[in-house]
Amino acid sequence: MTPARALSPTELLVLTPEQAGQLLGISRSKVYELIQAGQLPTITVFSGGPARITRADLDAYVVARKREATEAHANYLTLTAPRGRGQRADTRR
Repeated sequence: MTPARALSPTELLVLTPEQAGQLLGISRSKVYELIQAGQLPTITVFSGGPARITRADLDAYVVARKREATEAHANYLTLTAPRGRGQRADTRR
């Protein structure tokens, strides 16, 4: 019988806070801060077991942060866009 190979965090369905931190490039303590702030949901695999983060929830967190960053950038560009040529503020009263 061949020994089972170790799975990488990207292949796991549920992750420890440390593994989630590795994938996000942040510390385990920062992952716990995200959990406490309600930004990253957790599950327990068995009653009374340690907190785990599903890969789907971690992916959803990343997608949400990306969407927020894209929207913030678009809003910034809208607010800072220079007026086009020939456009003047309406000075009539």
